[in-house]
Amino acid sequence: VEWLPQRDRGSFEPLPIVPRGMIIQSGYAAQRLAEATPGTFSSQSRSHDVAALYFDVDAARGSFSGWLASLDATNEWLTAGADKMLVGYPISGIPQENVGRMHATSPANLTFSSYDANFDQLYRTTDIRSFPGNSGGPLCVAHNGTYVPAGIYLGGENEAIVRSFDLSLVLLIEEAKLKAADPGNGNVGAGFSLSSVFPFASPSDPASIRINIEPAGAVQSGAGWRMRPQTSYRMSGSSVGGLTSGRTYQIEFLEVGAFVAPPPQSITVTGGVAETYTATYGAPISEMESWRQTHFGSTADVGIGADDFDADHDGRTNVSEFIAGTNPRDAADSFKVQSLLRSGNLVVLGYDAKAGRTYSLEKLVFNSSANTSSWSAVST
Repeated sequence: VEWLPQRDRGSFEPLPIVPRGMIIQSGYAAQRLAEATPGTFSSQSRSHDVAALYFDVDAARGSFSGWLASLDATNEWLTAGADKMLVGYPISGIPQENVGRMHATSPANLTFSSYDANFDQLYRTTDIRSFPGNSGGPLCVAHNGTYVPAGIYLGGENEAIVRSFDLSLVLLIEEAKLKAADPGNGNVGAGFSLSSVFPFASPSDPASIRINIEPAGAVQSGAGWRMRPQTSYRMSGSSVGGLTSGRTYQIEFLEVGAFVAPPPQSITVTGGVAETYTATYGAPISEMESWRQTHFGSTADVGIGADDFDADHDGRTNVSEFIAGTNPRDAADSFKVQSLLRSGNLVVLGYDAKAGRTYSLEKLVFNSSANTSSWSAVST
């Protein structure tokens, strides 16, 4: 399973985040095995059709939503007169170019009723419907000027079936939250994140770091950052919390495309403070500039990295070594004939070739009457 927060195909392709684990409501697997009805679900199995994922990193790019849960037998959020909308990522029944883009129904006062009197978590409406693949998407209800998840879409034929947030689902998410925090830091994602729900208050509270990456082109190319010793990279706008006050953390940046990644940074955090930093990737560079950066630590055409300089004194300029694919800091690695054997009219040349290069063998033809010479191709 990979989590792609806020993916928008063609305009924003986030780095995939792999969950560290999941909490599945007990009874679902056993119920589905007992039913043995692929594609058809009983009310009992639908009531168990929820899970929570937890991660080593922020699973919502620094955002959060929370949820609207109910302890009542009749869910007051779904049956209230507030506007509602269904959100998610359907994968079939829509144009192929729109797969991987977020969809939502228009906000409206949808009418929900009980799906099964024996399972008060389940509700239905014929006011909207969705497409395959959208299962797990949030049914959001207008509350205090924003839309907050109050149910999870479970599918339905010519209707929308929703499982409401009740105490059992809240406890499921809270269990995942605890597992995310031990060992290491993590945040919950069940389509939603608990990250930064509560503001920091005092120096004794944990600190957090958020890093925004610029420019947009670097972000679209997959730029990311990580906190050592973690090995996976976060995307721009992500944050990590639960950090120890006064401790210094090492931040590294992912090399992407032709952009130059910022150098590693050391950040010392303060308890109760949510630190926000902006990391700027260098402008795209040419292949030659990238080659200079690799071998000379600078993209500039100056000094020992200048095109016409012979850094390793092997008789080949830097630009010649760039073209040949050889190492400009190693005199033993240069493009030259290594051996020349002749037997009668047969001549055998030997040389060290580099992958990705095309070599042409030419011969010099001399015209004695005209006292001229020219090169002509023998083989490529």
